[in-house]
Amino acid sequence: MALDNLTANVQAVVNWYAAKSNGASFADTVDQDAIKITQAFAYGTASEQVNQIYADERTISAATPVDDIDLSGILTDFFSGDLIRFTSIKVIFVYNENQTELHILYMGGNTGNALFRGASLCGVPVYPGGVQLLTAPFAGIPVSNGVNDVLRLEHGGGTQDITYMVIVLGVGT
Repeated sequence: MALDNLTANVQAVVNWYAAKSNGASFADTVDQDAIKITQAFAYGTASEQVNQIYADERTISAATPVDDIDLSGILTDFFSGDLIRFTSIKVIFVYNENQTELHILYMGGNTGNALFRGASLCGVPVYPGGVQLLTAPFAGIPVSNGVNDVLRLEHGGGTQDITYMVIVLGVGT
């Protein structure tokens, strides 16, 4: 069952200030700027709209290095426990909370019904302390049950568990 209302703003912001001394007789060179991209999502099922959210903090152990998130059938919302069945994904946000340099998380991987296909550990890396943000605000990434409905996250090696935050916004039933 879809939520009664859901709106979201997704932002990517980079601010910088750079300076270089040009010697005593010349003015310093300064570059200061910002880039801010905002994507707003209203409630619904059309372009730039969402009606489902999945948000969780999860852990992948070094002993069991794969976490498959089934986007079409076993996820539940955090209000009532209703099933979430995504039909298209508009936003995927993954934050690797681990602070150890060698503990990279990979988004993608080798499974027959993966949202992103590829060999093991060939997905998009999410470095320790790092973030990956993927948006498809218009049509979204299509999700079909049993075909491409698994978001796979893999432990990239090392002995520590990797804890990560995942947020998925999309359209579903």
